[in-house]
Amino acid sequence: MDRIWTLQPQEYAGIQTESRSLILYPKLLELIQLYQPKTVIDYGCGDGSFSKLIDKCYDVALYDISKKAIAIARRNFQGRSVTFYASKKDIPAKHFDCVIFSLVMMTMGSRVHLQRTARDLLRVKRKTGKLLVAVTHPCFRQYRYSTFHTEYSEGKTFQYFLEGEQFTVTMRDLKTKKQLSIDDYHWSLSTTINFFLQSGFFLKEIFELPDYISKLSIDSNPNFPPYLILVFS
Repeated sequence: MDRIWTLQPQEYAGIQTESRSLILYPKLLELIQLYQPKTVIDYGCGDGSFSKLIDKCYDVALYDISKKAIAIARRNFQGRSVTFYASKKDIPAKHFDCVIFSLVMMTMGSRVHLQRTARDLLRVKRKTGKLLVAVTHPCFRQYRYSTFHTEYSEGKTFQYFLEGEQFTVTMRDLKTKKQLSIDDYHWSLSTTINFFLQSGFFLKEIFELPDYISKLSIDSNPNFPPYLILVFS
C-alpha cells in the first residue's frame, strides 16, 4: 500500500477540486439515495471527504487502516454523530445496508490482501445490502483525464494483463493547481469483478462514468470513462 495513505494522508486530502469529488462522489450519493439504506459504512474512508457528503438521515460509520486518515476524518465530522472504527475487527457483522469501497482497491498490491478484504466486506454487509465498489477504470489507464493521468499516458507501456503492476498516478486540483503523485496497482476488469464474485457477492449493476466537469476543465476526455462503479448484492 502506498505510504502516503498511512504516513501523509493530509497531502491527499489537500487535493479537493478533482474529478473524484466532481464526477464519482455525486454518482455514489445518487445510488445511496436510490437504495435508501438505514446504515452505511465507508470502508477505507480516508479523510472522510466522501462520507461527510452523505445525508444526515443515514446512520454512517467510517473505517480506515490509517490512524492519521481517521484523525483527519474525525475533524471533518465535528458536530455530527457518526461511528468510527479503528480496527476492522470492531465492525459488527451483517450490520450495514450499504458498504462503500471507493478508490481503495487500486491501493492494494497483494492478492491475499484483496481476498481478505473482500471476505471482510461480505462479513459486515447485511444479506439484503449492497456493496458499491468504485475504481479508476482498469481498461483505460493509458489515457489522460480532466484532473489525473497515469505514467502509462507518458510513455510507460500499458500491459493490461500484467496483474498487480505498480504505477504512478498524478492528480491535479483544478482551483489551486496543486499536484500530487501517488502509487496505485493495476488489476484487470475481470480480476476486479472476480475477487468479489469468488468471495460470495453477486454483481447487479455496472456504471462507467464520463469525464465531464462542466466548464471547470478544458482537459476532459470525451472518449473514455475515468471511473467505474460495480454494485454487488
